[in-house]
Formats: sequence, C-alpha cells, structure tokens
Amino acid sequence: MFRALAPIAAAAAFVTITAAPAHAASLDFDIVTNQFAKPAMHFDYKDGKFVWDRKPITTAFRASGSLDRGYDWSPEISLVPNGKGGKALTGMMPWKKRSFTHSDSITFPASFLSAYSAQYADYCARNATSKKVIGNLSATFTFIRSYHDSKTLPEVGGTGTLRTTKLVTMPMTVSCAPLPKRVPSEPLKVTELKLYTSPAKPLCGKPFRLVAEFHTNKPGKVNFTLHRHDGLKQNASVEVGEVKGGFAKRWFKEYTTTSSIERSYKISVKGQELAAQWLPVTVTCGAKDTGKPADALTD
Repeated sequence: MFRALAPIAAAAAFVTITAAPAHAASLDFDIVTNQFAKPAMHFDYKDGKFVWDRKPITTAFRASGSLDRGYDWSPEISLVPNGKGGKALTGMMPWKKRSFTHSDSITFPASFLSAYSAQYADYCARNATSKKVIGNLSATFTFIRSYHDSKTLPEVGGTGTLRTTKLVTMPMTVSCAPLPKRVPSEPLKVTELKLYTSPAKPLCGKPFRLVAEFHTNKPGKVNFTLHRHDGLKQNASVEVGEVKGGFAKRWFKEYTTTSSIERSYKISVKGQELAAQWLPVTVTCGAKDTGKPADALTD
C-alpha cells in the first residue's frame, strides 16, 4: 500500500525542483478505476450554497519509472494538487532498482481534495436541478519523484538531488444534491384593521387624527385607500414592521375643523377583501372634549 507521510504545503513542493539531464529519468502514474474504486466527491445543498461533505477518496493507482545508468531513485514521492488551498501528499515507493513498476491503493484525504472543492461547488451551482446531478469531471495533480547521482547521498534536498514530474489527470465523479423544493411564500395579509380618531371625540377648532392601525401576518408593505362617504378618496401605503406580539403599523391623517361636521370613513386594502366598516366622525362646535388619545404601539 502507498505509505503516506505527513502532508506538506503545496507551494513548498516545487521550491527545490532542479532541471534534470535530458532523458535521464522517465516517470508515469495513473489512477486505476473500476466499479469498486472510482474517485467521487459529493456536495450537499445547505444555506443557499453547495458544500462538500469532506469525505476522503480511496482508489487504485499504477506507477512506473526508469533511470539511466549512474542514477538512483530516492524512496520519497509527492503528489501535489493543482488547485488553490490543497495540501500535498507524500509517501514512499520502491527505490532499489532503476526501473520499477508499482500498483496499490491510495487514500486522498480532505486536505488534498480541498484544492478542487470550489471548482466543483461552482459546477453544482451552475447545473443544479430539482433532481440529483452527476458530473463526470477530472482533477489534475503533479506526481514528483527525486533521484540522484549514484555517487551522492540519496537524501531529498542533498547535493546532487534531481526531480522529475508527471502531470496526472484523475477522473472525478461529482454528485450534486437536488435543490430543495421551493415552498411558495405566504402572501402578506392584513389580519386586523382598526380605524378610529384620536381623541375619540374631536373638538371644534382643535386638531384631531384619523388613525388606521394595520396588523399583518408578516412584515411588508401594505397599499390601501382611505374612502370618505361623499366619494373622495386617497391612496396611501405603510411599511409594517415587527412589534411585540406580532407585526403592526399605524398611519394617520390630521384634521382641524371650525364648523360642525358629520362624515364617515373606511379603509380598503389593495389585493384583499375586508369587511366594509364605516367609521362615523362627528364634530360639534362648542362641544366638550371627552376623548382620550390612543395607546402607543410597543416596538
């Protein structure tokens, strides 16, 4: 089995690469897939975006290589993901012969595969439907192996150490969870409408307010019309917000009259049928004010 060592930073893996003599080394590395070993990454839909489940991948591989006379392999090898944020995977392979062929299984941890997560999440976002989506994509990484002149010590990074690389394309099945079914949002509705004056009994020559109090099932804008008994009307709107115990908003119109009046008012809400309830408003000049102001809404 591939013997994995501690992951190293992907960027650092290329720092000491030295140009090898032409044709001194050849290297190959292939991912072998079958019905039991096929690289796959799954993405769930959470909080409005696709999120990788961060499960490792175990699959089979086949590696081979050869060296010219006068050179020896070092045992260490590195697999470096070609993507942002992933960490390289290091291990060991047969090294006592200049030519080698090695087959085994390998496990790619989440730290390695994270280099591809953003790319595949974007694929899911662009192709997602109400059903599960399967994409046959690929991931590339670089296979690196060191070798050295037979007359030098084999330590990686030592005098005379050279490196050869192989770009590897790994097939990758990307599965995207289905998008959740859209539940139609509940429309904004006026659940209670109150219409009154403040003070309750207006006085001649003093300002009073005609108050409309809207209670709704959710926050939002309510468009309505104020009607007067003689056919005059006014369109207006309020932005209902949250208050203690629910959602409510008051709207008012201020009047001052110096002569006696008898009028009636009602409110109609656009897009909603409400029971027509006319509010009579009477002002008699010279009458005493016995009304009280309306209680304040608690935000």
